[in-house]
Amino acid sequence: MEWEGMDYKKKFIEVCQAIAPIINAIGQKGGKAYMVGGAVRDLVLRYEVKDIDIEVHSIALDDLVVTLSLFGHVREVGKQFGVIRVDGCDIDWSLPRKDSKGRKPEVIIDPSMTLKDACRRRDLTMNALAVDMHQVCALIDKGIDPVESMSIIDFYGGLADIAAKRLAAIDDQLFCDDPLRFFRVMQFIGRFEMQPTEALNALCARMSFVDQVRNVPIAKERIYEEIKKLLLKSRAPSLGFRWLLSIGRLKEIFPELYALIIIQQRPDYHPEGSAFEHTMQTLDAAACYEHYQAWNTLSAEDEKLMLLCAALMHDLGKAVTTDARLSCHGHERAG
Repeated sequence: MEWEGMDYKKKFIEVCQAIAPIINAIGQKGGKAYMVGGAVRDLVLRYEVKDIDIEVHSIALDDLVVTLSLFGHVREVGKQFGVIRVDGCDIDWSLPRKDSKGRKPEVIIDPSMTLKDACRRRDLTMNALAVDMHQVCALIDKGIDPVESMSIIDFYGGLADIAAKRLAAIDDQLFCDDPLRFFRVMQFIGRFEMQPTEALNALCARMSFVDQVRNVPIAKERIYEEIKKLLLKSRAPSLGFRWLLSIGRLKEIFPELYALIIIQQRPDYHPEGSAFEHTMQTLDAAACYEHYQAWNTLSAEDEKLMLLCAALMHDLGKAVTTDARLSCHGHERAG
């Protein structure tokens, strides 16, 4: 299924038409299929939907596998999480599950879980929305625009929070169970230009980055993926770093950037002020550049990421080279 260069509504309708036979087969087996998570959020925001997750209730995992097998080779990419893929269909099919703390410990698949309880385990209210895919397919069959006519299932006020450009946790304890959610908030701030509630700020200010069950720090690779999204998908990625500063965690996570806050620059060259402020403005300028292109073995996205990382780190050396005259000779090497 190809997403690039198509109107977001048309893309969504084409995908729904392609999977309608699967949705119908699930219904015939007594299952109920819902689109959940970020795909619903993006439709509400009128963004391009790239990743669709379908959560199937009221059907056992084995029965779902058998049903999906009628439409292609099935791969259980995360059987312990109840996640299944069908070759040729770029969609994650899953069953509701109960998580113990963290993401690696035991996960209990529970087909009988209510949709409300399943949505509750998600990180933020805006990601806890759901859509009845049987209704969507029926609307398309009738020639009705599903994006404008479908009912959004919203148990936790996600639609109101999206309208208010507000990030809010659903359940504080469940939120803290996965430390990666902290960094998801960071990238959502930049990507969607939304602001966390005071309660979410307070939660993130004290949140541990250690898996509470396995007693190990969150994997750096997982953090990197969220920072990468912040850089590549934001018009103003500086918002994420400024948020870290506002809740008192920039020094802990990015000490090299924090060190730039007190580094002043010559006002005739840098009227914006500190080296930190200069770095943030440079980062946003790089994010707004629209002419990245592939070259050699790098994709256009690779080139953009490389330049954004360079913008973020280009003045780190000023923290150790700036003298009383605000001269910083050699900072490019020191950094």
